[in-house]
Amino acid sequence: MKLRILTVCTGNICRSPVAAALLQALRPDAGLASAGLAAEPGRAADPLTAEVALDLEIDLSGHCARRFSAAMGRETDLILAMAPRHCEDIVRIAPELTGRTFLLDHWCGAIGIPDPYGKPRAWHESVVDAILRATESWAERL
Repeated sequence: MKLRILTVCTGNICRSPVAAALLQALRPDAGLASAGLAAEPGRAADPLTAEVALDLEIDLSGHCARRFSAAMGRETDLILAMAPRHCEDIVRIAPELTGRTFLLDHWCGAIGIPDPYGKPRAWHESVVDAILRATESWAERL
């Protein structure tokens, strides 16, 4: 059975779609999805994030934001959140997900991945780089 992984951020238009796509590229044997705790369902990826992701050959053009739900969380084996508050919110919504919810940068210092939304391109580039390092760390350990 495939390992099912869900990446979670706030709006599901910047960090979590990039993390899911990068981790999927690193671990094609896993099932990846992404969601946002405050996502507007159907919203496309942030244009600047999508542009920066293309530099890593990650195409977010077909991305549609999804809102996180407890049911969605229960259908996964591992939840990788971008910030400590995301972990807290996930566990508040569904306490049974405590043992499978971690920060994406768990193996890289566990301080969280900052939100690039509305920030300049250099900020997006640094965030995508941090997501790449974090997904590589998880891919090595899965």
